[in-house]
Amino acid sequence: MAGAVHTEVVVQGLAARYDDAKVVRAAIGAGQLAVVYVGGDDVARDLTALSLDPGEVETLHLAYQERADLVLVDDMSARREARTHGLVAKGTLGVLLDAFRSGILTREDVRRFVRAIMDREDIWIASELCEGVLAALEGR
Repeated sequence: MAGAVHTEVVVQGLAARYDDAKVVRAAIGAGQLAVVYVGGDDVARDLTALSLDPGEVETLHLAYQERADLVLVDDMSARREARTHGLVAKGTLGVLLDAFRSGILTREDVRRFVRAIMDREDIWIASELCEGVLAALEGR
């Protein structure tokens, strides 16, 4: 997890009293997640020139640097950029569907998570995409 992502997810999430921020903070404390800080000079100029948030820029930088198997980014521009560089990119909804298809999550789990995403003002996933996932769960 990059420094900008940590700030967005944990610091701002805790300030807004989001439960998932507490879960992420606990996972960091337990050593299950690592916070990686990327200095501005370390990031490739072609990435900083993109109109992406600092979290997406740092995430893509680390994914390129580490030759990641998968990069999780919800921003469509960031996903296109990742794919341009040969990375496999998925968003939150894709991960939820994969978890359902592999039996990790139940249909009701995914419904609950998608509805929670739709109810949150700090998560910027289009309602149409969320509705599409809900419809896919019902086989429509």
